[in-house]
Amino acid sequence: MYMHLFTKNWRERLLLAFYHLRVLKPFSLLLIVAGFVGAGAVLWVITLNGRPISLSYGNEFSRFVMESGAALIAGISASTLIVGDSALEMLLASRQGIQHILMWRAIVSWLFLGILTAAFFIWSSILHIHYTPHDSALVLFSTCAVPVFLLSMIALGGALLTKSSALGAVLAGLVLMIQLLAKDYILVNTASSLFFIPLTLFRPDSPIWWWNRLVLLGCGAVIAIWCLFWLRCEERLLGANA
Repeated sequence: MYMHLFTKNWRERLLLAFYHLRVLKPFSLLLIVAGFVGAGAVLWVITLNGRPISLSYGNEFSRFVMESGAALIAGISASTLIVGDSALEMLLASRQGIQHILMWRAIVSWLFLGILTAAFFIWSSILHIHYTPHDSALVLFSTCAVPVFLLSMIALGGALLTKSSALGAVLAGLVLMIQLLAKDYILVNTASSLFFIPLTLFRPDSPIWWWNRLVLLGCGAVIAIWCLFWLRCEERLLGANA
């Protein structure tokens, strides 16, 4: 009896693992890899002559890729974690539960993105790129991870609320685009600067940089808690995939 249960559990986990890999869409992952490879090639071209002005442009480009670019990719990926899943009923019937499955997919997506951003950082370090006045491990991690987490939660929350993965991704993109376009108005005020996602791109030496990261992390945590409450209602999830 115990052997039967053990075999059944492993068979279920194996099927879910293959299912998750299919949901993550390998072709999309290849496009993300191609994007980072292209960004690395652009960075190499920018810094090719080694002039100070070229390195300055390279610094700005690298900050954009690590902060805004990675966050936007994470948002697009997060918007498709659940909404639009045609086999959601099977997942809801699983012993693991939808919240566990969502966390598993999110962790896999973030790990994949983390590997790519780490590779880009190593490549940029070889090209003598600096992101902040103090490129410590915690600063570099917060530069990328906090915007990634926030836009992921915005996209996921938007997808659940609108019942559309496309609209969730668009919402995350709009938040970032509006902030980039309105940067001159946002950065003149300290209070609004606390909610400015690409702060490292324009103010890497800002005295409120750490406060900005904490505020953005708090906003992401609030949205994540809301998403968890939403996920408890299976009827809403089924409606989002109707």
